[in-house]
Amino acid sequence: MTTRYISTVYASPYGRFTIVNRDEEAVIAAYWDDVQPPVLRRKNVTEKPSELNDRWYDFLFGGRDIPAPPFEITGTTFQKAVYEATRNVAKGRVATYGEIARQIGKPTAFRAVAQALKANPLAIFVPCHRVVASGGMGGFNAGIERKRAILGDELSADVLDSLKG
Repeated sequence: MTTRYISTVYASPYGRFTIVNRDEEAVIAAYWDDVQPPVLRRKNVTEKPSELNDRWYDFLFGGRDIPAPPFEITGTTFQKAVYEATRNVAKGRVATYGEIARQIGKPTAFRAVAQALKANPLAIFVPCHRVVASGGMGGFNAGIERKRAILGDELSADVLDSLKG
């Protein structure tokens, strides 16, 4: 049986957002149009409406407290550990790359944490925008302005102002 990948494009509060699922069973990627994850570059993806993708969009941007639809996080063992720790950063809070590195038992791997988050296949759901550098905003593969906008909706103004960059 051939695996089918279905992508659906949405207008999000932060720009065009695409969600991709595998066989309508699990979402495997969510990203802004200007940041396509490498995993999708080698897959044949059909763009069309999808009930699963719609549920995911509602989960991410609908403002309702609904259960997370099925998803699949891909990556190395290290990346998956980073993604799981990042998923635990609550809305309204931030963590540093170093804090995530310590949480996963790799206290000197803060640069590797940043690289893992750069490859994050599930934007917003694995909230890499909530992970910042110890001295300020840090990077974001979808652009610092987008990161600042998302954090602006999640953080108090004084916390946001404390993040330089």
